[in-house]
Amino acid sequence: MPLGTMLALLSLARPVNVVVACASVYVGAFLSSGGWSVPWGTVVAVGATLAAANVDNDLQDVTADRINHPHRPLVRAHVNPQYAALFRAGLTIVALLAAVWAGLQPMIITGAVLLLLAVYNRQLKHVPLWGNIVVSLAAMLALWISAPVHQWLQAPLVVGAGFAGLTTFLREIVKDAQDRAGDEAVHSRTLATTRSDTTVSRIAMLGLSVVLLGVLLLTATYPGFGLSGVQDGNVLDLNARGVVSLILTTLLCSAVIISTLGKVRTYNWAAASRLLKVCMVVGIVFLMVRFV
Repeated sequence: MPLGTMLALLSLARPVNVVVACASVYVGAFLSSGGWSVPWGTVVAVGATLAAANVDNDLQDVTADRINHPHRPLVRAHVNPQYAALFRAGLTIVALLAAVWAGLQPMIITGAVLLLLAVYNRQLKHVPLWGNIVVSLAAMLALWISAPVHQWLQAPLVVGAGFAGLTTFLREIVKDAQDRAGDEAVHSRTLATTRSDTTVSRIAMLGLSVVLLGVLLLTATYPGFGLSGVQDGNVLDLNARGVVSLILTTLLCSAVIISTLGKVRTYNWAAASRLLKVCMVVGIVFLMVRFV
């Protein structure tokens, strides 16, 4: 297989997104226990699961991508669809084998996410909001997968997963708006194809306001996370610093949405999508400051 074809095939997996997903596994472990120890099988399972889902997504969306993303390898015939299908199958097998090696919890979560994303690529992405919810849940599970179930409700992990899930949900809505033309051509029903740009923009801004409100409520009421229920002065200082950082990040997200979407006639959906992705990463990093 020529090197160009191999690189094009690799690009179907969205390597940057895969790296972010793998990093999220370590972030989840850090938020739940303060340590970085994660079985390599869990990391491989998460990365291979996302890669397989991305390849599958491109295989299912070739028609719409001719309008929305004409540069993609399958659209430009840089990759044979049969090779892409084999690549998808190989990644799925790797994900399952790695998850089995890692243990029961990673195996169950990996299997469930693979199934959910397969259904998403074929059905749920064409149902307004439900597809966005599935992708958001997958983003949250990337943080939860490395933590024991009894630690899932610990404040830092809840806030980290919630922040990742909500911002992913909003970004998926923005991406749907960006892909409206192609989705309409294939008669796909998304929030963007059933609502106006103004409505989608308002939902995005409302969602980010909910994120900010949630952080403020946790700060005020959740013992051990915010400014209450902590006796050690040093820990109190670190908690406050983490909360302030996350609030500032949320405000940055709000500024991004208002500046890129809050226009009457022109909406820069592509820019909003990219900047929201940056805000998601920065927000999680700032949350980790709580433990430094």
